[in-house]
Amino acid sequence: MALQSWYTGGQDVAYTDAVAYESKAAHTAVKVTEDSSLMVCCTVRSVEPVEAEEVAIALAISQKGVRVVISDSKNTVRNYELGRVMETVVRIINMVGVPKELVLLTWAPAHQGLRGNEEAHLVIRGLTYWYANLHNLVLFLIQFVPAGLLSIFVSPWSDRYGHKIPLLVATSGGILQDLTTLFSVMYTSVPLYATVLCAIPNGFSGGLVSVCASVYSNGTRTATAELKTVRFACIMTALTLGFQLGLFVGGQVFRAAGGNYTAIYVTSAILLAVMFVWIGWTVPFSNQLHRTSRRELVRDLIRLDNLREGGQAVFRQRPGYNRAKLLLLMISIWFILFNSEVSAFFYS
Repeated sequence: MALQSWYTGGQDVAYTDAVAYESKAAHTAVKVTEDSSLMVCCTVRSVEPVEAEEVAIALAISQKGVRVVISDSKNTVRNYELGRVMETVVRIINMVGVPKELVLLTWAPAHQGLRGNEEAHLVIRGLTYWYANLHNLVLFLIQFVPAGLLSIFVSPWSDRYGHKIPLLVATSGGILQDLTTLFSVMYTSVPLYATVLCAIPNGFSGGLVSVCASVYSNGTRTATAELKTVRFACIMTALTLGFQLGLFVGGQVFRAAGGNYTAIYVTSAILLAVMFVWIGWTVPFSNQLHRTSRRELVRDLIRLDNLREGGQAVFRQRPGYNRAKLLLLMISIWFILFNSEVSAFFYS
């Protein structure tokens, strides 16, 4: 209450905060006024939140007219008092210049009713999560839009020549994405958009869309009409539980590794490599594949008739409500895939 009575309404008071990004070894640092006006912000490439808090204070004291800086990080304030701030902070202060007038640095516990602290927290979460949400959206589009278009041509091809090659290619794309993302995690100097570009191999190799299409196609061809509904329900349940199990295991691996994202991508790449070997061992090549020349295989893959035939297969009249069921099934799969990508954002 004392801090609130002293500093509420002060025009020379600045509030600082820092929040970690969800999928990058970096933090957002901000300085705001009591009325939530954003004065300065930046992204700090660091796994240490204290360093980001120190940068936020350095940005605040470099602004004209600031006489009081309030932070909710007790360790950060103590570091300034003891003169043992990070090297990054020293470079910033040397670059912008040491304030000519004395600046009071104060610690205020977070979420204790001090309006400026609350506003800084809201502003920085909005900045960080808005950027993370945009990042996830673009990543999702790169992963699934090309894969969805590719499946129009790959699905009819795999019905003729088997699912083994599309499954191996899709798995290889997933492994390549994990390895390239691992590189961007290990080297923090890599720009954030590089993580999005790492999804290109997955998207253009068919990715999860190709795998799901192969599983459903095989389920349709090998089950009787009476068992198709049960088999599809089992597949949908396995997909849904698999995504949630992956999120849970990823969180446990992340915690066991001490907050290191490297362990997650290494584990994922290893599991996909095991899947690659398993597919190569258990899924047979089609007899039709061995009887067809490579030129004919490529020609059948890029046939534009696949687009027309695929549309007719989806939208043609079917007995009863089967066409509506098929469309609803497609929509359900899309929501499952979308949820698999965005649930990690809300979970964090």
